[in-house]
Amino acid sequence: KHITLAIVNEYGSNYMIEPYNQDNNYDDIIWKFYDAVTSKNFKVIFELLDELLARGEEYVTLISGIFNQFLPIYVSKCMEDNKESKENMIKITGYSDKRIFMLSKKGRIYTKDDLEDILLKLTDIDIKSKSGYDIAYMFKQFLIEL
Repeated sequence: KHITLAIVNEYGSNYMIEPYNQDNNYDDIIWKFYDAVTSKNFKVIFELLDELLARGEEYVTLISGIFNQFLPIYVSKCMEDNKESKENMIKITGYSDKRIFMLSKKGRIYTKDDLEDILLKLTDIDIKSKSGYDIAYMFKQFLIEL
């Protein structure tokens, strides 16, 4: 979908503003990447990572996106470990029944400690990248060690 917005300035001149238009399949690629990471599908992870980087995606954005995928899995895992009912999980998180099911399914791959470690590593990469460390190396190392 492409939207063009016309703006008329105070002198009557028209300016055209055209927002950045990503490929239609960009969203598919990024979500497949996040799913591959949380599912530990290493072949797909590195294929899609190369494609995303070739499209100009930044490591910081990918790190943030992955963190935002793992955090709800961690919350779900903690609630399950505390024997929360599915109804309480829905009430507390505001997630749908389907989302709770998917988070629980992805959580089976990890222990609570694994998830804490992943979240801390992602936070550490983010902090170190702002201090001059090589973000590309740290991020790829993180993915390999997943």
